[in-house]
Formats: sequence, C-alpha cells, structure tokens
Amino acid sequence: RTMIPFSSLSDMTDATLFLLAAVLLAPGLSAHSQSTRSGDPDPARFASEVAAFTAYDAKNASPAGSILFTGSSSVRMWPTAQAFPGRPVVNRGFGGSHITDLLHYYDELVAPHNPDVIVLYVGDNDAASGLPVERVMDDYETLLERLRGDYPHAHVVFLSVKLCNSRWDYREQVREVNRRVREMHETSERLHYADVASVLLGEDGVPDDGLFLSDRLHLNPQGYARWNRVLDVVLAGIPLPVRR
Repeated sequence: RTMIPFSSLSDMTDATLFLLAAVLLAPGLSAHSQSTRSGDPDPARFASEVAAFTAYDAKNASPAGSILFTGSSSVRMWPTAQAFPGRPVVNRGFGGSHITDLLHYYDELVAPHNPDVIVLYVGDNDAASGLPVERVMDDYETLLERLRGDYPHAHVVFLSVKLCNSRWDYREQVREVNRRVREMHETSERLHYADVASVLLGEDGVPDDGLFLSDRLHLNPQGYARWNRVLDVVLAGIPLPVRR
C-alpha cells in the first residue's frame, strides 16, 4: 500500500482520515474486493478448498493456452482431463458455489492461469437458493465484464444451467437465466453458449434420472458423456492458441 508521510495519527485532520479510509476500502485494493451482500452465502466456507488450489498452483505451472473450467460442483465432479485428452485443461470447480463466490476468489481461481478459454458452469446454486433472476444476471454480468476486461483475447463458454428433478420447482428461473445468457452471448464471436441442459431431458421434457446420481442433482458418467459431446463440438470451433 502507499505510505502516508504523517509522523502520527494526531497530525491527520478528520477530513484526511476520511479520505484515507476511502482509499484503503476502495474496490480492487483488497485481495477480495467483492463484498458479501445480504442474502449471499459466506465465501469463507471455501477458504480451505481454495487454499489447496493456491498451494498447488504455487508449485505447478499452468499449461500454455489453458482451458479453464470453473464453477460449482458439476465442474468439480467432472473428470475434465479424461473427457478432453490432449487439451490443456485446468479444473477449478468448487462445490456448492455461487457466482459471488467465484468473484470473491477470482484472483486465486482465474488469474494464475491466463486462460485462452474459460468454461463456466454458474447460476445453478444461485437460482436454487431463491435469488431473483435479475440478481443472478447482475452477478453474471459482473463476472463476465471482469473476465473480458482482464482477458480480452479469451473465449468464454457458458454451460447452460441444467434442469434436474431435485430442483424442478426452480425450472422457470433456470430457463430464464439460460435464455438471457444465450442472448448475451450472441453479441460476440468470443462468447459461446453450450446447451448442456436439453441433452439431459427425456422425450417428455423432464430430466432423465438415468443420467443423474441418486441425489437427482449431480450427473453420473452417462450424463457427463452427453456434456462431453456438446462441449467437444464447441471447443473444436475455437482455434487454439487464440491470438492475443
């Protein structure tokens, strides 16, 4: 931080103290500038999980032109390295997370990898917690704006939020989030929308429990196989390494 050349606090006027506090508390000057709003879960619940990622990254270089997967447990439980052999995959999923958690730990989860492609599975837990669609979208727009500002060369792939029978009551919120993100991602050739939700539905339009674990929330290997096929097509259309 910038050092203030005062010999003691008594040398500071009230106005100076106010200005100093404003500077020190300004967004972007702290390691975790995303504050927790009322109704947001406490990101501290992931502190140990994120610390393990940080310790690993301190000893291991990220692959050049990396494809960074991040988001909630559907990413964490996805064997992405096996699913996409030969591609420079990095998996930084952390279970139960909201978009605000990813924003809070952005510097630890995204920044070390300088990704060429960022694959996001976000919004599922947000919608299922009862957050209004507008708030989910505000959080996603904040995340997307930061990613595009920091990595203007990168391609961002949004994996549509899946419908599942354990969260069927939230289906309309999920569908609306997916619709809005799809429209948003049609505005740039570096933004992609991968429809991994519809491939999990049966002919009756209801999620096929045969593609899920017994919790009817997380995917089993057959469910992930369907996601793999959808995303493989999207990734095949992105030339790597991308031009910076």
